[in-house]
Amino acid sequence: MAFQSSYSKERQLLSPQNQQKLYELISQLKRSRNIKIGYNETTKSINKGTAILVVLADDCDPKCLTEAVACNCENVGKEYRYVSSKSALAKACNLSNNVISCAIFCEKEYDNSKIIQSLSKTLK
Repeated sequence: MAFQSSYSKERQLLSPQNQQKLYELISQLKRSRNIKIGYNETTKSINKGTAILVVLADDCDPKCLTEAVACNCENVGKEYRYVSSKSALAKACNLSNNVISCAIFCEKEYDNSKIIQSLSKTLK
């Protein structure tokens, strides 16, 4: 008997053009240290309330990892988006190992308006 996830929300992939824009933005924000990379760091950022947008790889195996992060985002009201490739997400994060999730974040005491403005342009 196969495991069936109780989390059944439809995965909405970004368009290829928007994925590319998001990868470029992640690369820029990585240099300014506004990216938390990996399952644990992403989850911590969501729970602390510092995550602005969570990016999840659709080709993650097992899917329950990204589903848990997506469910956590919904529970606390954080936005998340799916991209098609964990290897492309890793490349955007300047890493050689695959990345299943990352969080674009800003510490609470800092102004995050520039990051939000960049995200708005990217995700139009």
